[in-house]
Amino acid sequence: MLFPVRLDDAVVDTDAAWTASIRRQRHIGDFTKWKDHDSYQEAFDRLLKDLKAEAERADTATGRAD
Repeated sequence: MLFPVRLDDAVVDTDAAWTASIRRQRHIGDFTKWKDHDSYQEAFDRLLKDLKAEAERADTATGRAD
């Protein structure tokens, strides 16, 4: 499982086909303001929420329970 994160705007500024595909199919965690505590915490909380949701979907799909 991969969760893309961005530290700069390269994935937004490029015309490369693979980046367009990722932008359409996935939420890309925005860590561009990682030096700002509140912005970092917001991006980290979103990433953690998405990771937990993905783990729950995987457990449901495989029939595993906690």
